[in-house]
Amino acid sequence: MKLVCDRAKLDEALKAVAPLAKAKNKIPVLAHIQIVAQDGVLNCAATDLDAYCEAGLPADVTENGGTLVRGEQFMRLVSSLPPGTHVEVTADDKSLSIRCGKASYKLPTLPLVDWPEFQDATAANEFTLSAEQIKRLFGIPEIAIEAGSSPRLYLSGCYLHQDGPDLVSVATNGKQLLKCSEPLDAALADGVIVPRESVHEILRLATSDIRLAVGSNLIKASCGSLTFRSKLVNAAFPDYARVIPDLIPDTAIAVDRKELTDAVKRLSLVGGETQTVRLTWQAGGSDLEISAWRGDGDGSEMIPAQIDHAANGYIAFAIRFLLPVLEALEGEVIELRVTGKGDACRLVDRSTAQVTALVMAVEV
Repeated sequence: MKLVCDRAKLDEALKAVAPLAKAKNKIPVLAHIQIVAQDGVLNCAATDLDAYCEAGLPADVTENGGTLVRGEQFMRLVSSLPPGTHVEVTADDKSLSIRCGKASYKLPTLPLVDWPEFQDATAANEFTLSAEQIKRLFGIPEIAIEAGSSPRLYLSGCYLHQDGPDLVSVATNGKQLLKCSEPLDAALADGVIVPRESVHEILRLATSDIRLAVGSNLIKASCGSLTFRSKLVNAAFPDYARVIPDLIPDTAIAVDRKELTDAVKRLSLVGGETQTVRLTWQAGGSDLEISAWRGDGDGSEMIPAQIDHAANGYIAFAIRFLLPVLEALEGEVIELRVTGKGDACRLVDRSTAQVTALVMAVEV
């Protein structure tokens, strides 16, 4: 293999695929990036067996071929080379050589035959989403995906499905629920669960329109010269609709979202993000009191509110669950729909009907 390519374009391609080639992978070949040069194109690819990402870039290829090189090492080296330069890459059976100006480097390689195959999405529903639609459909629910290696596989991703004329995505961890919809008939008769890591990767690649292909066990996202494929979570998502409270009259407290968010942030400095914050109101009043406390301190703030609630009351939330939801919403004014101090609270963004948010209350 022998080629010359633009350093910046090679750097961009390597940064797109390298996150899958983790340096400390227990399977050595999975810490490598596959590079293949053929007919004026250099393709870079990486996989962790659950997902696969590839990126192509134009190159002056004088000898077709390919090899496997340690991903993080190669990416950092290319990234550190001077901007505005070209890179000459050659490879044989044992090593990869890189030349840039008067500098030269040699990295160890593995043979192409060691590279694992990754299947493509077959019999897939295909549709196109803009970068903004991707950021809403995946970015808003992402914060409610169950973190860590939870045994509840059905909560470890974003549930993508068709609901009438809308494409809908939902995620919940039992403490938060976020649902976002876009008017699009994607013909997804059966919903699929996109894994948390793959949601993050699709969001990272969404710099322009993305073509999605959703099969029975794989999802494929294509954006320009970038292609990302991922296995889906093999589980059934719970019936989330039954936990979303109806919008009952005389249960609304409307506040400026930024004012409430800033108040909760300040009070987290007193109570800490692992502590609770309590919201207290008077029926027919015009202020909402937000308070937090712990053994060595406390604080409270009052912010203007439109209180259309039938009774005096309060509700409390864990700060670490309330604050990310407030920050995920975009409208200036939100409504807190409170039906009981121990129930889930529905947060209604007045600027859009396409987002539904729930935060579970806590007892204090």
